[in-house]
Amino acid sequence: MAYSLKFNPKVLSKYQHGLGYVSNTDGRGVFSVNGIFKRGRKATKPTFDLVNILCYVGGEIRDGFSLEKLRESDLVPILESNFSLAAGKAILQPVPIEEAAKLLVIPCYEKAKASQGGETFINREVKRSFEFYERVSRFCNYSSEEEFIMAKGGSEVKKSFTYLDPRRPEFDAWWIEKSELEYLCCPLPPAPTEPPEYEKLLLGGGTMIDFMSKANSQRSKLSQWKKTTLEKFSLPVNFERLTGICRHQALWYTWKGDLRLGVTMLESAKKIVEDQNAERMIDARNPVVDVFLSLTQIKFAQIGGCEGQVGKVNWQLSKGHQCKTCHSSATMERADNVLPGTWTLTCVDKDGRGKIGTETNRQSLVTALAAVKKVQCKEEFETCIKYHLKDGLGIFLEHSFTNLYWMSKPTPPMTEALIEEAVDQFVDSIDCNNFDPMKWAASCTSLLVELLVKHCHGKLSGEAINDVGELFEGVFKSQISQNILEVEKLPQYTTLCDDKASMQQLSSVMMARAVAPSIAQNFLFKWKTMARIDKKEALSGSFVDLLAATRKVYEKYSIKEVSRHASDEGNSTQTCSKKGCACQDLAKFQDFAVDLLSGGHNPVSFLNCSLEGKVTLSEGLFVDGSGELIDDMISSHDMYIYEKIMDSDNLKDFSNCPRLACLCQFACCEMYTMLKVNAIVSFKEITWKESAVTETHCCGFCGQMANEEVTLMKCSACKAVVYCGYRCQRKDWKAGHKQKCQSLRRP
Repeated sequence: MAYSLKFNPKVLSKYQHGLGYVSNTDGRGVFSVNGIFKRGRKATKPTFDLVNILCYVGGEIRDGFSLEKLRESDLVPILESNFSLAAGKAILQPVPIEEAAKLLVIPCYEKAKASQGGETFINREVKRSFEFYERVSRFCNYSSEEEFIMAKGGSEVKKSFTYLDPRRPEFDAWWIEKSELEYLCCPLPPAPTEPPEYEKLLLGGGTMIDFMSKANSQRSKLSQWKKTTLEKFSLPVNFERLTGICRHQALWYTWKGDLRLGVTMLESAKKIVEDQNAERMIDARNPVVDVFLSLTQIKFAQIGGCEGQVGKVNWQLSKGHQCKTCHSSATMERADNVLPGTWTLTCVDKDGRGKIGTETNRQSLVTALAAVKKVQCKEEFETCIKYHLKDGLGIFLEHSFTNLYWMSKPTPPMTEALIEEAVDQFVDSIDCNNFDPMKWAASCTSLLVELLVKHCHGKLSGEAINDVGELFEGVFKSQISQNILEVEKLPQYTTLCDDKASMQQLSSVMMARAVAPSIAQNFLFKWKTMARIDKKEALSGSFVDLLAATRKVYEKYSIKEVSRHASDEGNSTQTCSKKGCACQDLAKFQDFAVDLLSGGHNPVSFLNCSLEGKVTLSEGLFVDGSGELIDDMISSHDMYIYEKIMDSDNLKDFSNCPRLACLCQFACCEMYTMLKVNAIVSFKEITWKESAVTETHCCGFCGQMANEEVTLMKCSACKAVVYCGYRCQRKDWKAGHKQKCQSLRRP
């Protein structure tokens, strides 16, 4: 399904309270709303709140996050990034935000509240997201789907559709997944009959008769499969699910302007409710139900190419360089029984079972834990261990949950809370004085099972939790604990206790390997969501920067040093005959540099300069053909760049004067380094904590420890600092957290 959407800020002026982009539902009954809330005009320019929420029509707020006080220039790139991610997966329909809140989000909350009681929200961030929709819903003039559709002209529709075309793009995900059929103990659908080849039909004979006979037999099997499936599918949860899907799509089509389809969906919802009230199984003749069953058969005919159909992840990838389940990168390392040039996944074994992270995660984690065991101290390696445990546990759980019935899978906020608490407890349980890797693995397993019960009891059954615990203990012992004992035998670890410099060096290397990918990911996310003018600004330096770079070069490299460099490169060292040559005066040299980089014969293609002296690093140096920032921008090939600038064959492109040419080359290298460092510093928004444990368990202002009577709450904006109450939060805000909060926020 190819679909993309462009956001035009002018469209916001048509909506009084804000704008929501509502997706069509998938077969599970899950939909999203990208909400843009107007904040008014207190400032010179309007600001907005962007609040995304993920809901299940049967009654669940599955996820949500908010970005507040965004300017228009910040809002546009973020929305366009969201639209590009949704392309091919969902169709987004713009609607008034108050209508989306009242008719879609609030009903999901009411159902969740009725069924789940006080545990409606998974975490504070999801609750905060819902509060935006709750406040704006009071401005909606309609109380139900039927009232809304009839007010828009639905009463004029005389006849609804009795059949829906399954080829419509919004139905692309309307099918029953394999895991759900297995969960309900339903048989798999029969394969559709393939028509005979055209050439065989021309020959006549019994080809057509055989085909018609097979088609009749297949039609009978399909009818029996539908009956059997609907008998087991007709559960209260699925009545609620299908009714919710129909009602959602009725609104979606009405907003889209297709009233007849909107009325058709509303009528389908009423028929499903009638079947439930009469205690009948769901009617296969209902157009919505017919689409579900037909697409299920079609999708199963394409088994192996559809998400959710394959129960096993293939560890060898012939196409693509990323795992579709956990999004880990594949490698092309040589391995047994692997064809040359084949990309392999290190996050799963050959049977498709999840591992503790990728190969890099496991190697770094094992190395750090082996060092802890040797030196009997974990402070130097604690941050590194936490990072790799977090990534490793996340990948393991993602693969462990992949074959579960989707309604039994923990939601992302559940998994995030589980991992965050598990990692802290895993590290706290390390006994440095008597560290036994095998006993530690057993301890971690017990902690994981307890936390699965705590955070995921609403989704996972007791049997599923025990299965995950057993699988975790097995892979953790074989992939982590056993390898710690092996690494400990290496010669370089025997001197760690005596050689503190060696231990600190190892700690620094381990920290860099753990933290650098997170910085790079943050950098990439920020770059993708930046406006074009902001990207250019991030790669630019002022005239003052250019003056500083040229002055540094001119003062550092004397005439004698430059002449020596020119001689080394095979150029003339003869004294410049021109009295007014720019190589003899700093001001003239600076003017010459501006003219050189701003002229039509600029010898350095990736450095540009305006006539005012504003120098800019070319975006093309770091961006691939599709406009995406390449992964190694932070560690770009500096030596290649410097060699390109300092190439002696290009000396005359800078100037006929050897000294002036060399000064310009040095100045270009200096400006490249300055611009690159400035860009990286401007994007580095994550502040790494020296004591994550203290900041997690103590109030950020008064130092009060968490206990049974004191519950610590995170700062709702940055989520990086916790407080024992609002009084401490206000005091810390005035004391300086206001300035730090923005830089601590996650992308």
